[in-house]
Amino acid sequence: MDPDVLRDRFRGTLLWGAVGDALGRATEGRSWEAIHARYGPEGIREYRPWRGWTGGPTGTITDDTQLTTAIAGSLIAARGGF
Repeated sequence: MDPDVLRDRFRGTLLWGAVGDALGRATEGRSWEAIHARYGPEGIREYRPWRGWTGGPTGTITDDTQLTTAIAGSLIAARGGF
């Protein structure tokens, strides 16, 4: 595969993973039933404020994205090795 295409795909994966993480932040740790009851049958569909232990502005990522970017940085530094 063309290295530029592969790099673009990796970047897109990291970006959209972060978008999904920020979108779902307000529902983290809740059951599907609780999410369904609060946000309707389609679930959450827009960024919502979250008042969890660290708060933050609407659309803030969680530690999941922070850890993902740390691992990506480590893989880059190790040239793909572990």
